[in-house]
Amino acid sequence: MVRKVLLFSFALLMVTSMVFLGIGCTQTNGDEPNNGNNENGNGDIVDPNGSELPKEIEDWVYSSLAMNLGQSKVYGEDLYILVTYGEKPTGGYNVKITDIDVTDESVEVSVKFKAPKDGDIVTQAITYPYDLEVIEKVDLPLNFNVSGDEDYLMTLQGIDELKPIVAESIWIKIFEPAPNGSVGDQVSISGIASVFEGNIVYEVIDESGNTLYENFTTAGMGDWYYFEIDIDLPSEITDNFKIELYSPSAIDGSKTSLVSLNLKR
Repeated sequence: MVRKVLLFSFALLMVTSMVFLGIGCTQTNGDEPNNGNNENGNGDIVDPNGSELPKEIEDWVYSSLAMNLGQSKVYGEDLYILVTYGEKPTGGYNVKITDIDVTDESVEVSVKFKAPKDGDIVTQAITYPYDLEVIEKVDLPLNFNVSGDEDYLMTLQGIDELKPIVAESIWIKIFEPAPNGSVGDQVSISGIASVFEGNIVYEVIDESGNTLYENFTTAGMGDWYYFEIDIDLPSEITDNFKIELYSPSAIDGSKTSLVSLNLKR
């Protein structure tokens, strides 16, 4: 068993028209999930000794908070393991990595989830519970073993580490290109998605709102699947345009999980 060295929790509080963002650091023992509440209003992610995390790891944590996801990231000689519960409408949702066991063949990560029960008194706030730990770097696959109030944890498929997200909806996350950027005759899009039947429709739309090109690609559903798209821009596109990516609704075909990228040729 690998000694646990880092544990963090996060909450985003919304009070009337003001949004208050803060992150609390809690060190716990045993197998009860951390409470995910922000008690001290400190906006920095720190380790239990008060030191700041590497900026790259801090950014990685922030970009993952709204996702249900178990993942890892190598930094130097360390392997960071992160479990995020996603955006929750209230307090009372918690997650904790209770054990990490490095075997000859894999890293076995035990994760316990807790959700509020009917009648529980919870904070009326949007929360983003997560747990983060670090062990010595090992070149082994990770397996997440889930218990408690959830029976499945989404993972990354087709990509080793989560890249910086530049645009997103709830179920489609874009790595490139960044919105408002300039492109050439071809646009390369990459990201991850978990959408109905795995299909992502994309459209090239001119300044007047006309769709000049439409096609689809397949990512996946159930986990977060990596996808890449290369689009040869129509000759009619000479200046500003946008690309919309979405999952068609199974009910009426409407655009769900829409991501819109404003670009310039």
